[in-house]
Amino acid sequence: MPERSLSMVATPSLFRLLQVRPLLGRTFADAEGEVGRDQEVILSFGMWRQLYGSDRVVLGRELQLSGRPFTIIGVMPTGFVFIDPEVRMWVPLAFTPAEKTIHHSNNWYNIGRLKPGVRVEQAQAQIDALNAANLDRFPQMKETLINAGFHTMVEPLQHMLIKDVQNILYLLWGASFLVLLIGGLNVASLGLARLTLRRRELAMRLALGAKRVQLIRAFIVENLLAATASGFDLCLAKQCCWACESLG
Repeated sequence: MPERSLSMVATPSLFRLLQVRPLLGRTFADAEGEVGRDQEVILSFGMWRQLYGSDRVVLGRELQLSGRPFTIIGVMPTGFVFIDPEVRMWVPLAFTPAEKTIHHSNNWYNIGRLKPGVRVEQAQAQIDALNAANLDRFPQMKETLINAGFHTMVEPLQHMLIKDVQNILYLLWGASFLVLLIGGLNVASLGLARLTLRRRELAMRLALGAKRVQLIRAFIVENLLAATASGFDLCLAKQCCWACESLG
């Protein structure tokens, strides 16, 4: 049965840039970024498990994608996600000789890894200088690009991924901190209440020769056990909520 799945096209250097190794097989070779040699596919862990039941003898098998045959050359490790968690396979991005001569395109994202010690601001300055040099190299396009406000923005990948929901994330973090603070205050209040009720017991222990250090140590241990149990209950409640959301 045909199945609709999301794939990502990427240049062969992507996985080397991300410094991630496949669970099985290999990633794309540079030659597979040429038109006519881009018939390989790398599967996600979930896709491999779903289609082939985690069969380790999957390399070299053929997979039909949009009516074209692709050869499976690798399987990514479990938990590997890049930008879109719905992506279930990767195919090489190939350019024709004519496309390689194009110096501007709005259809692709470029990612890179900064050298140690290099800041984003320094990379932005270098890109700005490169853009200015390219405008001088192509005077016929210079006025059009300037009027269109053409520019290149360098930003951390994490910021690019979360900038649309950053305020919501801050709100969730603040709410989580508030819930933890309330829980901590409740546990502290219970501890003080128990200590007040046990004043007679503590006074009797002191009268029988118990040392203050021993009583303080016992009190700390009891409260640590209570805090640990409270944290375990909170984690269990969250897991139950997540399970209910998944089932719902």
